[in-house]
Amino acid sequence: MELARLRDAFETDARIAHRLLSQRVVQHDAVLATLALLQPAGGAGSAEQRLPALYPQILSVQRREAEGAWSDAALAAAEARSLGARRPALADVDFAAGR
Repeated sequence: MELARLRDAFETDARIAHRLLSQRVVQHDAVLATLALLQPAGGAGSAEQRLPALYPQILSVQRREAEGAWSDAALAAAEARSLGARRPALADVDFAAGR
């Protein structure tokens, strides 16, 4: 009886560990795919603009140079909030549309 309970507990823990490791592998695969995507492509535009080809949930990519200014005031405000709070902040969220 005790052996069966211990076996069931072990199998449950093993399934949980397998699931967590599988999720981690998928995350690493995504990172590697992104790194491959961001390799120079013979001057065909900015590499980050190709991200939607790999991740369809990414609609567009906005970036600025280190000393440049955001062209959108909402992005500048989100960056200021992010720096002040020392954590990411969202800009132009439209939860009703899922964006």
